[in-house]
Amino acid sequence: MKHALLQAFLFVLLSLLAGPTLAQTGGSVGIGTSAPDASAVLDVAAPNKGLLIPRLDSAARVGIPAPATGLLVFQTNPRQGFYYYSGAGWRYLPDQTRTGGDNLGNHMATRVLNLQGNALVGTGTSLPAGVRGMGVRADGGLNLAQNTPGENLYVGYQTGQANTGGFHNQFIGRQAGQANTTGNENQFSGYQSGYSNTEGSDNQFSGYQSGYSNTEGRENQFSGYWSGYSNIRGKENQFSGHRSGYYNTMGSYNQFSGYRSGFYNTTGNENQFSGYGSGKNNTTGSRNQFVGYGSGIANSTGSNNWAFGYLAGPATEDLINAGAIGYDARVSQSNSLALGGTGTNAVRVGIGTGAPAAQLEVQLPSASEAASLKLEHRGSNLIVRPLNGGNTASIIENTAGNLLLEPSGQGNVGINQTNPTYRLDVGGSIYATGVIISSDARFKTDVRPLTGALAGALALRGVRYRLNALGLSRGGDAGQQVGLLAQEVEKVYPELVSTDAQGYKAVNYAQLTPVLLEAIRELAAEAATQRARAIQAEATLSSFEQRLRALEAGADRAAAH
Repeated sequence: MKHALLQAFLFVLLSLLAGPTLAQTGGSVGIGTSAPDASAVLDVAAPNKGLLIPRLDSAARVGIPAPATGLLVFQTNPRQGFYYYSGAGWRYLPDQTRTGGDNLGNHMATRVLNLQGNALVGTGTSLPAGVRGMGVRADGGLNLAQNTPGENLYVGYQTGQANTGGFHNQFIGRQAGQANTTGNENQFSGYQSGYSNTEGSDNQFSGYQSGYSNTEGRENQFSGYWSGYSNIRGKENQFSGHRSGYYNTMGSYNQFSGYRSGFYNTTGNENQFSGYGSGKNNTTGSRNQFVGYGSGIANSTGSNNWAFGYLAGPATEDLINAGAIGYDARVSQSNSLALGGTGTNAVRVGIGTGAPAAQLEVQLPSASEAASLKLEHRGSNLIVRPLNGGNTASIIENTAGNLLLEPSGQGNVGINQTNPTYRLDVGGSIYATGVIISSDARFKTDVRPLTGALAGALALRGVRYRLNALGLSRGGDAGQQVGLLAQEVEKVYPELVSTDAQGYKAVNYAQLTPVLLEAIRELAAEAATQRARAIQAEATLSSFEQRLRALEAGADRAAAH
């Protein structure tokens, strides 16, 4: 092309040239040669000179009025070089002196740009389907290796190959979005990501075969190798991590984050799994929230469950509304909450304190009389609270009714006793303003008199004593005491003595009352008998005295005569 332009330009100069070096042969003109080349209209030869073209700056070049097609000038300012007028505008003549490559930009090319039969830039049919070129189409779309309409960007072999009406898609990677026909505004990145998508729109898949099976699912975001691989129509899911949501087909509104999180989920909806393998075995369960390594791993069909912590979660696959919090915390029944693990993994819970000293410790603000614990159920109102501000005493009360301890009768209540033997086992003294003991005749059978009470009472002995270390350790009081010895009482009245699981004996002092009562009755009967005998003896004595006085009176009369 340059030769043709130069020939046209030089032909105009022929009329200006003359001299001994001018020659014409067979229609060719030679300057500096008598044998011009037959293929040239003008052949200029010189051993040490060249052809000088008009030299202009860019402003002067652009200012040339009505430039003729083929007009050639040399521009002196950047971009410096030869320019020719093509009829439609000025064109720069690139440097053709380099070999082995070409410049794309302002740097030295290092490799050959070899398009062969493919187009670098083209529109319409100049980029037919299957052409491996780069094209800027008339509709504004940019094709890299493909050619389809709709302002789509395709990069990679067979990306978006089947697209017909889809628009605003971006497919990058071999066969990414290969089957897409009418899906819109998708972004697929990675080998065969979104491969089967046909109508699904507003999806973002990133990673090797991510969203591979998706056909109609929409508004999904899958990130990671094989993430969302089996999804077909599931919508509005977010899967992040290697094989996250791998088997999901129809499940929607799920959020899985972590390696194989939600791996086996198929149709479960509205789940949130975060952590390595979290919710891995969930299939159809919905509305679950599992956070932590392997959390909720046993759940499959259960719903409305939640777990926070390493391996925390339901212990079985089908629980409902069950929660677990803490390292390896497991909940084994529905509608329940497990706080902390078991055994060595058990935790303490503090409310108002960061260093609980018990399984549950509640600390109130200083000088507070508020309830530390309050339980309300069907009108009852159980409260545990301090007595008052600054007092170390505590209160357990039901402000709405009775307070019952072991009403089922299945256990014993111990005060200062770790292993109570009796319904109420108190290790220490009891103070009461009155004690009422049930004794209704309607509760009793085989009633018979208590005999020999006086002899029995006389067989007992009261003693003074002090408790030794063993007695004190069981809640007894120090100091001088008065009482009976259980072993001695047992020999006389065994029914008044009981023995606990450790073999220690106790005396039912209250039931000594009938013994003492009957002993008193026996004493009273004996006293009455003695009184009757005394009265009889006194009457006999009085009769004897009367008779004696009569005899004495008779004797006195006889003596007087």
